[in-house]
Amino acid sequence: MSSSSASSPRLSGPRVVLLMFGFGILMVSVLWVYFEYQTRPFRELTIALAEEFPESRPLVQGGQEHLADANEPMILRILVTVSFDPTEDAAFKRAVEQIRAIAEEHHDLTEYDQLEVHLIQRIPEQEPIARATILEL
Repeated sequence: MSSSSASSPRLSGPRVVLLMFGFGILMVSVLWVYFEYQTRPFRELTIALAEEFPESRPLVQGGQEHLADANEPMILRILVTVSFDPTEDAAFKRAVEQIRAIAEEHHDLTEYDQLEVHLIQRIPEQEPIARATILEL
């Protein structure tokens, strides 16, 4: 007589389904909270950049590289996809100044030490062309 089947708890099918739905809702909630925490401070700036540079898929991040090191500078990093070649000096400088002006208008730059701007031109079936600069604030 085996009592192992009688002593091991079993979950019924409906309970398993409810647990799976509950787990899914929990994971979606965690992802939503994380997304809100990471993007809310930069949302206005991101929207302004998207309006100024259509189809640019701007990404804005801010903070320190290594949180444990208090000597690390606070960086506001902006990545924008552009339609022109960012290696062209005049176009690059014009876009960087435009991005800086938008950042000053839509975000408080006083809490940052540096503004890091990355411009990327994505060409189908080719390597992207990228150029970056760091501006002291």
